[in-house]
Amino acid sequence: MTESKYPAWNDLNYVVDSSNTAQPGFKVVCKVYVNASLVQTLNLYTYPGTTLHHINIARIVQNYITDTYQAVQSTPSVFSNQTLTTAYVTFQEYYKTGVPPVGGLQGSLLTSDTIRVWRGAFPTLYEKGLEWDDWLLNAGLIGGTGTLRMLTGFDNTMNGQSGAAPPTISLNSDFIKLKQGQSRFIRSILNSSAINAYYRLGLYDSTGTRTHDDVVSVIGFDSTLIYDFAIGIDDVESHSWSTGFTLDSDDKYMAIEITDAIQAQTYAYLFELDWTPCNAYTHFEVHWLNQYGGFDSWVFNRASKSTTDVIQQTHKVNPFDVSNPTPNPSARSVKPHFTQLTETIEMNTQNLKQWEYDGLKQILTSPEIYVKVSTPNNEYYVSAVVQDANTFRNYKTQDGIFNMNLKLKIDNSEQRQW
Repeated sequence: MTESKYPAWNDLNYVVDSSNTAQPGFKVVCKVYVNASLVQTLNLYTYPGTTLHHINIARIVQNYITDTYQAVQSTPSVFSNQTLTTAYVTFQEYYKTGVPPVGGLQGSLLTSDTIRVWRGAFPTLYEKGLEWDDWLLNAGLIGGTGTLRMLTGFDNTMNGQSGAAPPTISLNSDFIKLKQGQSRFIRSILNSSAINAYYRLGLYDSTGTRTHDDVVSVIGFDSTLIYDFAIGIDDVESHSWSTGFTLDSDDKYMAIEITDAIQAQTYAYLFELDWTPCNAYTHFEVHWLNQYGGFDSWVFNRASKSTTDVIQQTHKVNPFDVSNPTPNPSARSVKPHFTQLTETIEMNTQNLKQWEYDGLKQILTSPEIYVKVSTPNNEYYVSAVVQDANTFRNYKTQDGIFNMNLKLKIDNSEQRQW
């Protein structure tokens, strides 16, 4: 069998043809296997006017995909991998034969190729144009120019280079700001086979000149796995770099790319290291699953507010105390028996460029969102859902053309039974 990669939140269609559709009681018995285990058996009937039979297994397979996001774990790993889910289907004809007719499986079993799937949900634009292969490392790449993509919704890139990170970067490039304490991971998948991969990092001064070049070698980067690599300011030093480094305030920019032994595989992704962030407002660090199957994070650092809604169910009680008939002004005539607290956080962005907005708006449809909560003694993440969002378009395009106002509802609200 051969293996291919497919985003599981796109259609996973199979069509089979048969010359026996006129047989009595004809149907095609289809069995769906996930990770080599049978998970569902279905009967497929002939499309009217054809001899064709169709099944889309995407919704079935989605239920069996597991995915651990390291940033929200109690002890996150700075470099980790997970095994991709496999799926295949079998088809066999069923119809009646003999006198009297008796139904049964007929002919030989047809088995599809095995596919590996991940949590991508690519828009139709990419299905018709770039295809999802542009988001996969390519084991057969020849003469690559460093224009494959990591699984992120942001386009903070320049063409990657082989052998070393780019020697200089333009200060007019598109950078994502990374703040101290912020967690961020890059996620990657290989299309087939295996390669010796290299995470290449460049550090740059205030002029965009490279001051340090380093590499983490991954011998046998495996096409059956999906990889997560931490690049936050507090995490990126922890990898097994060839020479190693210590970040300080002289490091203004950072570039990350993946190469193989010969050529650049991905774009170089560019980041600005924000050592002196604006602290005029409370910062909210938000993480979400993007449509390509990776996780992105963003720090909302403009005016924000948090509200708590109280839902309370009560019942009336008789305030009269027979053992003490003297009227008591503090006696209770209404008693709560259920209380629920729902917290909503409203946050705002700074002015956004088009590419920033395009990446950030994927949070609006994300099925998995986390908000970082900081207390004097602890930091942890809570799950959230989008309650409302507004986008404002500016006319001074040099300042950025969008602002986003986002309301997130914490989805593990407190409930108390009294």
